Amino acid sequence: MVIDLLLLTTALSVLCWLLIGRIRNWAQRRAVLDVPDRRSPHNRPVPTGGGLAIAGLCLIGLAVAGTCGLVPLDRGLAGYLVAATLIAAIGWADDLRGLSIRLRLAVHVLAAGIFLASCPHWNQIELPWLGACQLGHWGLAITFLWLVGLTNAYNFMDGLDALAGTQAALAAAGWLLLGLLGGQSAISILALLLLAASAGFLAHNWPPARVFMGDVGSTFLGFTLAAIGVLGAAGQPRLAVVAVLLVWPFVFDASITFVRRLLRRENVFTPHQTHLYQRLAATGCPAGKVVLLYGGWALVGLLLGVGFACDPSLGWPIVLIIPALACGLWRLVRHEEALAAKKKPMDDATRVEDFARNQRFVVRVPVGETERERAAQEAGTSTNRHQPVKNVL
Repeated sequence: MVIDLLLLTTALSVLCWLLIGRIRNWAQRRAVLDVPDRRSPHNRPVPTGGGLAIAGLCLIGLAVAGTCGLVPLDRGLAGYLVAATLIAAIGWADDLRGLSIRLRLAVHVLAAGIFLASCPHWNQIELPWLGACQLGHWGLAITFLWLVGLTNAYNFMDGLDALAGTQAALAAAGWLLLGLLGGQSAISILALLLLAASAGFLAHNWPPARVFMGDVGSTFLGFTLAAIGVLGAAGQPRLAVVAVLLVWPFVFDASITFVRRLLRRENVFTPHQTHLYQRLAATGCPAGKVVLLYGGWALVGLLLGVGFACDPSLGWPIVLIIPALACGLWRLVRHEEALAAKKKPMDDATRVEDFARNQRFVVRVPVGETERERAAQEAGTSTNRHQPVKNVL
């Protein structure tokens, strides 16, 4: 069975890779490009819209699996297909011509409403150490905020080559494992499709990226990873916490940045460069190292989440490790920024010193001076033409 899953995932990854290659060529011909600005980490126009292949592979693949009877095509799954299609459609339209934030947010709210109308929301969650927690009337609001929030947070975090794709691949791998262990075929199939699509995309997007996923990909991934958590928690309340653990680096980065901007009374909907990953990259840290750092922490969340899903008594490491890693990320960013701030004045001083050293050997000879005066200047005597020049011969 494991070999069959590997072969299927590989085949789907290759298919997605081929589709993204075609989309990339089409985007270049039609000038569907991400043009760099002062916030962009790249310095050249890059084709965008590769996420269309991710969304298409997942949605079509899940619909075919439901039609063939591989997964039960119930109300929850049908609601997800409709809602995710809306999310992908508005994202693709935004990639092509640019849409207002209000319109996009309105569609995200509508999609979350459609999904929650067909799927039970979080009524009860099981927290590490605290056990079962009844949400009551707050359950619907929390689930709604989770869906809309992660959809947009994932879009905000898609600002560095391979960052969003790596997080999606790791989270999908975790859901695939949990779906197989829990016997939830719908989650297993959707996670497998998501894993294969993310892997195929990473082959094009690893630094330096040759294509971007665009809003069609980032919002679709965010909504899908949030929706899987809702679908899974309907049968096992612990999976609500696991859903957060699988994407905790993105949740932490987006949340702390959002709160900081609110406290500073900034417009949270305007573009900025204050996410932790952006600040880390701005210090000169290569994109690949930032991706591996976030991927490593996501892998820790995956291991903790799977352990907690299998055995609730393993929840205590979550309470200790995740806050420690979150503080470590914050401290790392501050440390790298401090080092960069110290290095910059040193670089300026070095440039001034080099300039002075070069200028030391430049002899400026006023027009009309005699050879005797030039010799005197080279010997270190006065070069003032109004003063007598020492005879150096």
